Amino acid sequence: MARKGMLSLVIIGALALFLAGCAGDTGSRGAEGQAGPAGASGDRGPAGLAGPEGPAGDDGRAGLEGPRGQVGGPGATGAQGETGPAGAAGMLIHSNAIISTVMHPDLGTMLVDSLGQSLYLFTRDELGKSNCSGGCAGAWPPLLTVGDPAVIAGALTNSLGTITRDDGTTQVTYNGWPLYYFVNDEAPGDVAGQDVGDVWYVVSIAGGPIQTNAVVNIAEHADLGNILVDQSGRTQYLFTVDQSNTSNCNDGCARAWPPLLTAGDPVAGEGVTAARLGTTARADGSTQVTYNGWPLYYFFLDTKPGDANGQDANNVWFGVSTYGGPVQNNAAVKTVDDAGLGTILADRSGRSLYLFTNDAANTSNCSGGCALAWPPLLTNGDPTAMDAADGALLGTITRDDGTVQVTYNDLPLYYFAIDAKPGDTVGQNVGGVWFVLTPAGEAVPAS
Repeated sequence: MARKGMLSLVIIGALALFLAGCAGDTGSRGAEGQAGPAGASGDRGPAGLAGPEGPAGDDGRAGLEGPRGQVGGPGATGAQGETGPAGAAGMLIHSNAIISTVMHPDLGTMLVDSLGQSLYLFTRDELGKSNCSGGCAGAWPPLLTVGDPAVIAGALTNSLGTITRDDGTTQVTYNGWPLYYFVNDEAPGDVAGQDVGDVWYVVSIAGGPIQTNAVVNIAEHADLGNILVDQSGRTQYLFTVDQSNTSNCNDGCARAWPPLLTAGDPVAGEGVTAARLGTTARADGSTQVTYNGWPLYYFFLDTKPGDANGQDANNVWFGVSTYGGPVQNNAAVKTVDDAGLGTILADRSGRSLYLFTNDAANTSNCSGGCALAWPPLLTNGDPTAMDAADGALLGTITRDDGTVQVTYNDLPLYYFAIDAKPGDTVGQNVGGVWFVLTPAGEAVPAS
C-alpha cells in the first residue's frame, strides 16, 4: 500500500504540473511542497505534496513552475528504501537502482529495471557520457540512482557504473552505456522505443545494442581503409580465435567485445555483399551477425563512431575488410608445420595463406566474388616476418580499391574463406590454381 500511495502522489503531482504549464507567460514559482512523511521500515517515503500554483501569468493562466514537491525521506528504520520518486516533474530517482534481465519474445534476453521496464541505450552517446538532455531526456528519461546500482537475474555486476549528468543527477551505465527509459513504454515488457530513429535500442547482457534488423555498412577509416561498421558508424571487429560461424568469445570476453546482435535478418548497406551476411546462434541463445563466416563484434573502449581502439588487440582482434577478412597493422607472415604439406606460410594466428597461379608478379587478378572467397591478406604498414619466413621476400601491392595486400616472393597472399580455423588447408589445390606456399615462396604441389 505504501508504494501504491507513493505512485498516486507522483501522478497527482505530474498532472498538476502539466495543467499548470499548458500555455501563457510563466507565473512566479509557487512555494515548495511539504516534504513527504518518512516511509515504514525498508520503504522510501512517498513524494512530497505539490506546492501551490504560482500567481497567474499575464494572460490569466496558471504559472508553469508552481507545483513541485520534494522527495520524501527514507524510512527511519529501513536498511534500504525502495524507489523514491522525485517531485511532480515525474522522473524516478531510485535509491539503489536494480538492473535485471528478461527474455523478450522477439529481441531475446535484454536489460530491464527491477519492475521489468525496458532499458535502452543511445548510439549517439559516448563512453561514460550522455548526449541526451533537455527534450531528449523528457522522451527518454535517464535511469537515475542515489546509491550504488546493483544487478540481479543474469546482468553482470562488473558492467555497472554511474555518471554525473549536467544537472547533477547520477545516471546508471552498463558497460559504459548510459541507460534510459522510453516514455511511451506503458507496461513492463513494452519496447516501443526499439529502433527509434535507428539510434535507440534495448541492451544485451553483454552490454551492446540488440537491433531488430542489424545493418552492416562500409566506412573509410583514415588508417585501415574501407572497413565494416554498424548503422551508426561504429567499427566492427573479427576475432581470429573464432571458427567459421562459431563465436569463441563469451562471458568476460563478450563484455569487452559485445557481439553485433540482431533479432531478424541482417541488412547489407551500400557496397556490402548481402550474400556474405549471415547469423550464428551464440551460447546464450542470442543471434550474432556474421560476415563471410566471421562473427562481428564491437569494442567497448570505442567511445564514438570512427574509433578503432580495438585494432590489433592481443594480435587477434582486427577491423574487417569489405572482402570479409582482417585488416592488420603490420601484418605478420610466419611458418607452421602441416602433417601432410610440410612447412607452409600462415598469418600470425596460424591461418593458412595461399597463392593464385593466375596472378602475375605483384599483380592480383582476384577481385569481386573471387576476393570474397579468397580474401586478400591486407596490411596497414609494412608486413613483418616471423619464424622461418623470409623478410626479404615480403612486399606489398596496392589493389584497385586502394587497400594494401601483402606479397611474398612477388606473389599476392590470400586466405580461403572456407578454412574454419587455424591449421585448415581446405583451399589447397582448389581448381588446380590455389596452393599453400613454402618458406621459399613456391607453391606446395598437389599431393
